[in-house]
Order: sequence, then C-alpha cells, then structure tokens
Amino acid sequence: MSGLSARVDNAAGAQRWLREFEDTTIVVQRVRNPPRAEAERAAYEIVLVEFLNETHPDTDPNRCAHCGKIGTPDAFLLPIGWGDRNAWLHQRCWVPWRERRWTEAIAALAAMGITEPARRPSSLCRNRSTPTR
Repeated sequence: MSGLSARVDNAAGAQRWLREFEDTTIVVQRVRNPPRAEAERAAYEIVLVEFLNETHPDTDPNRCAHCGKIGTPDAFLLPIGWGDRNAWLHQRCWVPWRERRWTEAIAALAAMGITEPARRPSSLCRNRSTPTR
C-alpha cells in the first residue's frame, strides 16, 4: 500500500474526500456557471492538488525521498515543500518523485470513488476539415 492511500485508508477519510469533491463541484458551478461535467473536471483538478498538499510527506533531511541515497556535495538534497513539511530530494530525483506522487494520488482518489471525469473532444478538432491545395 502506498504512503498516500495509507493516510486515507478508512471510510471516514474516503467520505471526507467525496464530500470535498462534491462541494468543490458545486462551488465551481456557482462561480463559473459551466455544465456539470465541466465543473466536475475542474473540481477533480482542485481536489487532486488539495489531496497532494494534505498528504505531502515530511522526510528525513539526510536521505532523498525518491532514491534513498544521502546528499553529497555533487548531489545535494533540496527541500520540496513548505514550512516544516519537506520532502528532501536530489535535483535529478524531483521529476520522477513528483510523477510517482501524482500517480499514487490519482490511484488513492480512485480507490475512494473519485475519478477524473472524461474530457469531451473539442468541437474544433471534431469538425476540422483538411485544407485543400
């Protein structure tokens, strides 16, 4: 089980995130007045980022949160985060660590019943004709 899903692996945690998604969808509808499907897409992105923020790890400042190696003068560790909650990473490890966190967050939300709504193909792409010469 990933660190992200372990933090919300209970019915109360799942219910909280489902409520957060629904409440955010309602706020997006009231503020922006889009169709429900578009509001759900925006709400999903907002909730995903909020989930990542709330589950941000606080790791050992002497070891990289991605590869587990120590920092050296040639590969020093950088704090990624805010306040006193930082994940310490080598510069080269930041991108794969971030991608893994996003993948784990998407999976954790899906396990709670929150999945990214399908995107509708753009009408510009659908109705586009090829130019003639």
